Amino acid sequence: MDASAKNDNSLSKGTLVGEVILSLVAIVLGYFLIFKPNNMDLTQLCLILCFAIVTIGVVLIVAFFVSGNYKRVDSYGFAVGFLCVIVGLICLLRVSDLAANFDMYIAMLSLFLGVIMLQSAVQIRILRYPVWILNLILSIFTIGSAFCILADITMITNLVYGFPQWVLLESGIACLVCLIIDWICMPLAKRRDRKAAEAAAAQPAPQFQQPVEPAPAYQPAEPAPAYQPAEPAPAFQPEEPAPAFQPEEPAPAFQPEEPAPAAAPAQPVYDGPQPNFGVYNDSDQNGSQS
Repeated sequence: MDASAKNDNSLSKGTLVGEVILSLVAIVLGYFLIFKPNNMDLTQLCLILCFAIVTIGVVLIVAFFVSGNYKRVDSYGFAVGFLCVIVGLICLLRVSDLAANFDMYIAMLSLFLGVIMLQSAVQIRILRYPVWILNLILSIFTIGSAFCILADITMITNLVYGFPQWVLLESGIACLVCLIIDWICMPLAKRRDRKAAEAAAAQPAPQFQQPVEPAPAYQPAEPAPAYQPAEPAPAFQPEEPAPAFQPEEPAPAFQPEEPAPAAAPAQPVYDGPQPNFGVYNDSDQNGSQS
């Protein structure tokens, strides 16, 4: 068991012992206030209670440093002890007022014990023990009675003579009964949980009918392609200007056609003998001589 577990156990045991002592004080005080009121001097009783509160505060402060609880975040021994010392000193300075309103203070003590019983009922309910109903009934009755005293509901407090003293006695006895139930149920619950854990550990692990397929081998992701810069956009080529407007050439002026030349008169054709110029023909010569 490590140091933190030991501190937790010591703290819980100390809290439980304090609750038992507070319950016994309520029982003894309630008994003397009911059955032997003539032997009780409220002023002396208040002085004793004030000195007891101061002493408890000093013990809590010393235990806070001696036990090493100052190393724990959830330890409030010093704060509670200092508060007890302050409250005890104030009560010592106002003992007469404390004795005059003693019923109110014992009602506050009964209310505190009722809250402790209510917490006990919640814990036993979570542990699934049916006895939690008894703790719940006792806590509700104690808290309701203390509330009637503090709220001065005379319709209820006047039903019984010495109602605050009877409530104090009842709260002490009921709180002691609830603490005894806690002492019995808490170890039983721990033993039950331990057996359940051992039974779960003793059972063999379930065998799988089919072997688990191994996880696929790690396939590294393909590297991303190298960055290819985008091709630059082509330079802006201004469009060629449209050609200048060329007016169409005017149609040529109308030229009248030249008249056809007049036909030449036909020459008469000569059908006689053809003259023979320069060619000498013997036949012709002989013919002429004859």
